[in-house]
Amino acid sequence: KAGAYTNNTPFEGARICSYKNTAGTAFYDADQADCIANGGGSNHWYFSDTGLAALSVGQSYTFELYKGNGWMTVNGQNSETPNATYSDSLPAVPYNATQFPSTGFANFGSTGTTLAEAITMIKGVGGTATFSPVNVSGLPADANPIARRTIWGFSSGKALSTDAHNNLRQIKRTYPNNTDAVVTETIPSKLAAMSIVSYAELGFSSNDRNGRSINTIYYFQ
Repeated sequence: KAGAYTNNTPFEGARICSYKNTAGTAFYDADQADCIANGGGSNHWYFSDTGLAALSVGQSYTFELYKGNGWMTVNGQNSETPNATYSDSLPAVPYNATQFPSTGFANFGSTGTTLAEAITMIKGVGGTATFSPVNVSGLPADANPIARRTIWGFSSGKALSTDAHNNLRQIKRTYPNNTDAVVTETIPSKLAAMSIVSYAELGFSSNDRNGRSINTIYYFQ
């Protein structure tokens, strides 16, 4: 579900509508996701270790893409025909918490712009942030080397429009060298045609160039 982003282009990926559980944590299951209440969130799907254990290397998995108005109601895609169906085989199962500890994820480092300062920029006038990125560590012994791919800032929110469904979105990316001690990132400001930033994220993606990526995403709703 992409949401009604009025400035979306054919070259941008869809954002997944989300819902919040009783603890206020966002999830993305289609039978509960509410685009109207929560808008488009991350474009990454999340699994628990139990969910990961159910995946199989070489197994074919299917994704259905819709472009109608099913997103306007919870589970509304069930009443529509997919615009496209895509199937692919899983080349490798993602690492679980035992194989890859949470302390091994890449992060933005302890010097330079803080996350709080960066989010203030995203919600307001934008700016230039500097980070001291820490690369992925603690990979299993048989893992391929993994390097930085991209750092990004994304924001979305309601458009200044009488149509409650209309939203605007934007993303800024940099592609830092793997050994840069300091990385400069352009932080997008709130668009002039946007009434408020209702969702923002800072992301750090690393990739082994062989089908496996590790992403650290800080998101704010």
